Amino acid sequence: MKSSKLASILDSLSKKEWKQFKDYVASPFFNKNELLSQLLQIIAHVYFNHSKQDFPTKQYLWRKLFPKNEYDEARLLVLMSKLNKLGEAFLTYQAAEERPMVKLLYWLQQCNKRQLMKHLQSSKKEALKLASLQYDHDTFFHEQFMLFAELSYLEEKQDLQLEKLSQAGKLMDYHYIVNKLKHYCHQINASNIYYVKDTEDSREEFLNYMDNIDTSSVIPIKVYKQLLDLLTNPEIESHYFTFRKLLDENKDSFILHEWRSLYIFAQNYCIRKINQGSQEFLEELFELNKHLLETELLYEEGVLGPQNYKNLATVALRLQKYDWAERFIKDYKDRVNPKYREYGYYYNMGSLHFYKQNYDEAKIALREVGKDDFYYTLGAKSLLLRTYYESEDWDAFYSLTHSFTNLIRRNKYLSDNYKESYLNMIKFFTKIANLNYGEQEKALKLKEQLENTTGALISDWLLAKIEEKYMGRR
Repeated sequence: MKSSKLASILDSLSKKEWKQFKDYVASPFFNKNELLSQLLQIIAHVYFNHSKQDFPTKQYLWRKLFPKNEYDEARLLVLMSKLNKLGEAFLTYQAAEERPMVKLLYWLQQCNKRQLMKHLQSSKKEALKLASLQYDHDTFFHEQFMLFAELSYLEEKQDLQLEKLSQAGKLMDYHYIVNKLKHYCHQINASNIYYVKDTEDSREEFLNYMDNIDTSSVIPIKVYKQLLDLLTNPEIESHYFTFRKLLDENKDSFILHEWRSLYIFAQNYCIRKINQGSQEFLEELFELNKHLLETELLYEEGVLGPQNYKNLATVALRLQKYDWAERFIKDYKDRVNPKYREYGYYYNMGSLHFYKQNYDEAKIALREVGKDDFYYTLGAKSLLLRTYYESEDWDAFYSLTHSFTNLIRRNKYLSDNYKESYLNMIKFFTKIANLNYGEQEKALKLKEQLENTTGALISDWLLAKIEEKYMGRR
């Protein structure tokens, strides 16, 4: 059942949510099929008793549910489908529980519809209290707008009704502006990722409209406007530092998920500057990563993701902060998601040995990175190529270029852009290896080819190797 929709839902749940979902499925209000509750209990038992939190096979589930019956996959799939539907309903229910203003809005409408006047008066007071809260999620201003619009409809005094309608109008403006700013930011970011020219024509018109509305006290709008300035004028580095300062000072203005995503924009800006040759931003990225580690923004449900575990170590190693990197790799190993823990640890230790030029130790560690996780497999093979090159282990080098190329071409899940990037990397690896030291004309031509290749991976390292061939020495 690993690849089923049900498995993907269950795998996304925290331990707390697993318990809540079991209670949800066991409740006769939500589910009257006892078999679904039994099915969930069996899955949970296997999932939490497996070292890598894996799922049981369909055959195993059938044997546990119907030990005396012949295997009937169609019947089991129906049960899994029904449990999946309950999972979808549970997550929707959870999301609604996290939106108190929406719940109160529906309750106000019910009070009015059923003429529950005693309830209505106290609920209106509660609504005003909720409406005074600070922005903390994507649809906050829209929910406030709907709440004030409903309150204006229920208001008997004309002046108070007009006041609430005016407030509702402001909130709708805020909702539109902050979400339009978000849209532009994500649009520009996507253009940068996919190397597509940003051709948005309506942005200037929108910004002129925005200038006519007082949003100076609305923190989310200030943050996203600063982010837009950063993305549209990335050459002005002061935009980055102003954006970073706003994020550091306004933690309470965003829910965790949104705050984390804003810091990812800051990380990506640093990475782009580093790729453009601004090495001072490597130190800035290191300090930013340390800040995110200390504030636990890099964690989700107390777990450190494999990408962050890898990236933090790599940045430290590039700065030759070997002691810090080794402490981090070892001290934070147990905070990594169990599914990626061992592979992540071996990959990072392989990186540490590579940067310290302990190539034999690097090979041993990197070969421990298994094929179960494709993300780490790609990284390990790329680093192994560099290790074989530096240690002049040419048989292993050429063997890996061949097998790595086949792996990339046959993979069904990598996008065409990623495939092209990896295949280009392997191609340049091979060309550099075949180039003799001192062949300056060929080296210059190869350098020009690499610099004109869009999205080439580890291009800085490859260019350094070409430079060595040009100079005639390592």
